[in-house]
Amino acid sequence: QGKIGGNLINWYNRLYLSVQNIPTFATEKHRLFDGSDVSLNDIRDNAIDSSGDNDDIELFEAICELFTELGVDYVREELMQWSPLMNSYNLYYLQCGAAGSVATVALCLNLQTLTLSHSCRPNSCCISRFNGHTVELRAMRSIAPGEKITVSRVDLKMDPNERKLALKSMSIDCQCVKFVDNTDREVDYRRLQPDVDKSMLSGFTSSAQLETYLRSLLTDLDVVYGDYHPLKTMTLINYSLLYIHHLMSRRSAPDSLFEEIRDLTEKALNVTNWKDCPFKTRFQYNLKLFYTKRCVIQL
Repeated sequence: QGKIGGNLINWYNRLYLSVQNIPTFATEKHRLFDGSDVSLNDIRDNAIDSSGDNDDIELFEAICELFTELGVDYVREELMQWSPLMNSYNLYYLQCGAAGSVATVALCLNLQTLTLSHSCRPNSCCISRFNGHTVELRAMRSIAPGEKITVSRVDLKMDPNERKLALKSMSIDCQCVKFVDNTDREVDYRRLQPDVDKSMLSGFTSSAQLETYLRSLLTDLDVVYGDYHPLKTMTLINYSLLYIHHLMSRRSAPDSLFEEIRDLTEKALNVTNWKDCPFKTRFQYNLKLFYTKRCVIQL
């Protein structure tokens, strides 16, 4: 599962080489959440169709070409059968590092989550532990007895059209309320992206305009993610830091809205991240710095 290089093709190569070289890699049984025991050999995924998606075909041919260049002995038909597994929705990135230097170190094929259903507003999420190289399935809200555990198989920052195409490519027929009723049709997904312009809040000429904007953002986050989700947490962190920058540039004290967003962010961090999460450390550091500098400025 380790990363050989910076190209996605290398992830595919490592899977196949593990299947070929580790005797029990494809036959070892794993216990799923429904109590069944399965191995990689038990999983049946559709092989690549030579008349299908051009991107899949090009990627497969690139893998074959690289294997040939490396002198790897492979069976084309077997490789064609295994490759789609890497496009499955049970893959998770394992990350580690400190604040400001988080890196992906492995791609995890998680069989235990194979039986979990998809939802565009899931009640659970798989959380990576940065220094433990482990993944934990964690509830993002209260789950009633008998209720299905759901996770998202697509990036929830996608707008409705992108998400529809992504689900179609995985043959997922989503019937959640968000997808069927298109409840997020009014959401501006551009402001939910991680690369938020640091100067964007400086364009507001009054505190009333700023509050209207941020409260509409909080509403959008609830519509898209529900109570909690790691992506929602990251957006709250980004906007909290933007708000800190905005207040410091005006030598202003924290207002009630800032304190409300700060509290939401701190609670979200506790629900959606491990204690060793570098994003939590970064947020707390900037928060402490803000209060310290504000005191100095006021003096």
